[in-house]
Amino acid sequence: MGKILRSPVNRLRVQPALSGQASLEHPPPADHTFHSSPVKSLVSTGQEPFDKDGLPVFQGFIIFCNGYLSDPVKNIGANLNAILDSHPDQDRWYVLKGANADERNTANDEDIFTPAELDIRMPAEQRANPLQVDRVMQQHKGGFTRQNIREAILEKTPRPVFSYGQAEWSWGYWNKKSNQYNGSNTYASYFNAQGNEYFINGSHGLGSGAAHRIDHGIVLGYRWAATSWGILDRKSFDTIRDETFKEFLKGYTPPYRPVTIVGHSQGSACAAGVVLGILNYAHSMGWEQIPVNIIFLGSHQPVNLTGSEYESLLWWKQQYLQVDKSVFAFLKKDPSKNTTSYIDGLADLFNKTYNKLQHEEGMYEHLKKITGNWEAYKSRAVQFDFTNDRGDAVTRCGDIPGVDSACDPKGDWSLLSFEVYPMGTDMKKTVSGMDRKKRIPVYDVDRQALLGELFLPPFVANRRIEFKDWEEQVWTDYETLARDYARSFLRYYQLKQYYQEKYREIFDPYKGRTAVASFDATVHGVYAQQLKWVTTPLRQLYQRFFAPMAGAPGADARWMVGYHYIAALLDYAALQEADLYAHFSPVPLLTNKKILDDWNYDGDSIGVTTNIWERMLKVGEDRFYRVKKRHLENDKWTRYLYCKVDAKSDLNEIVSLTRKVKKFMKTSIACANYIDKLIKEKV
Repeated sequence: MGKILRSPVNRLRVQPALSGQASLEHPPPADHTFHSSPVKSLVSTGQEPFDKDGLPVFQGFIIFCNGYLSDPVKNIGANLNAILDSHPDQDRWYVLKGANADERNTANDEDIFTPAELDIRMPAEQRANPLQVDRVMQQHKGGFTRQNIREAILEKTPRPVFSYGQAEWSWGYWNKKSNQYNGSNTYASYFNAQGNEYFINGSHGLGSGAAHRIDHGIVLGYRWAATSWGILDRKSFDTIRDETFKEFLKGYTPPYRPVTIVGHSQGSACAAGVVLGILNYAHSMGWEQIPVNIIFLGSHQPVNLTGSEYESLLWWKQQYLQVDKSVFAFLKKDPSKNTTSYIDGLADLFNKTYNKLQHEEGMYEHLKKITGNWEAYKSRAVQFDFTNDRGDAVTRCGDIPGVDSACDPKGDWSLLSFEVYPMGTDMKKTVSGMDRKKRIPVYDVDRQALLGELFLPPFVANRRIEFKDWEEQVWTDYETLARDYARSFLRYYQLKQYYQEKYREIFDPYKGRTAVASFDATVHGVYAQQLKWVTTPLRQLYQRFFAPMAGAPGADARWMVGYHYIAALLDYAALQEADLYAHFSPVPLLTNKKILDDWNYDGDSIGVTTNIWERMLKVGEDRFYRVKKRHLENDKWTRYLYCKVDAKSDLNEIVSLTRKVKKFMKTSIACANYIDKLIKEKV
């Protein structure tokens, strides 16, 4: 395979030298012939001189696994898959790749974005200035921009428009204007990994299973470790006799090259697999244990969803709330209600013909099955997931059982972000964990008649924070949106009862003609909530349409109830956007100081409300493997910028850290036959 070269550009030995090629077109066979050899690189090739007085270099590595890339234009293939009721896990000829990870070549290097690639697109000097980054990112994004349209015409291909830019899907996923383009660097600098940020594509499309994404992550994690980590095999290290040289070469051993893996949404399962792939590679190199840090954010499919729990969810959405529809609403005056798209019906999310949300194995079940020691694995991880991160499109989301949570200390993987019930319901028997939830009475529009009650869990993303240019704005909150929907729903629910009692038939706003409400909701929804019917107290509507002496025709009553359904559906769509906001906010609002400042929950044993980042540090600081460095508090952008490790001044702490074996994970955890077979077949 040729000798190993170390590229000073990307700081790592990335591939063997193959007849002048800079990279491999296809991954080599899994015969381990592509392992790098730092010893040869140092003393034989002349690529990097050896300084006998040098100290071992401590440098962390960090890998980010993004979630589903959801832009309907840039990932048009994946969105078409959802409409065609398919997803990449399925081996079908018509499944489109879109911007998702490559399913045909699961070890594809294009799904791993390296520091070298990032430096080419955005040098470190530019990334240090948020204003410059903002301008540069506009040039690297896909979609309908003038530049992309021009390229598409000249190159006679739509790809520039209908795709993500390389830096956009990777680095851009974690770095936004709302975190001063410092999201990934906050993690990287804290974990001593400045300049060693890697990005693995964890997007797999709607309907993808967590077990499948974990398996894909194993392959990509092994691939990354074999081509980018650059550790010595244990046998070679142990045979070195020169003690000075051996001391220096400690910098090429796992204790001096710790790895941190961060995953969000679908990327959490991918990240869980990446950990196992790295562990398996380290084991093949003779290392019995290595330091690993793991962070899960807004995990998609943390546990399975099947059986009676799945059936109950379908009943709640289809029969009770009747939200298995679609809605497209634009240009609403209230920005909090300006829902652009909500496609439960179009995507058949609750259609039992496809059972898209049903899955037998979540992250928890699959990891317990394939890891050699789940208790040891979960001990290295911290997670954060808001309890109202329960949007229909990302069902199910929540905490992974057993992994310490920096949000709700007790962990929460329940299915609902809110519960609403009419008067007369036995709340104690109906609402599980009612003592922990906020109980909110819901009144009619006249604020006199009590319609029912709304229940919200603790530890929600309540404040809705948006950015206009660089200005931060808080323009609504989750409780307000939930209360508005609860009122709309309970009004519609009561009117349905009135209708059924008078006309002896169950009210169905579409009479079964279609499962998609998008046309009606789009045409009528813009002004449905402004009709007097929707703002008239129920007692007056009853007298006009349903009282024994009411003279209104049945068609008018049906029309009126139908508009209440559309109004409720629009409020539900706005609440869904808020649920998705809770799902994504741990990424762009990681260090925002307003997102948690209204928290005051009983039983909050963490007690930190500064921001999401500080809560995660409170939970994980003692277990995280890192050289402790302070962050610069005088940054004008108020970013978290941690100082770099210095081999000399931090020598004692480095040596002490490398001996803390409690912060290591045994590599045998990832050596089950299932994992070995997967790597041999796919890498």
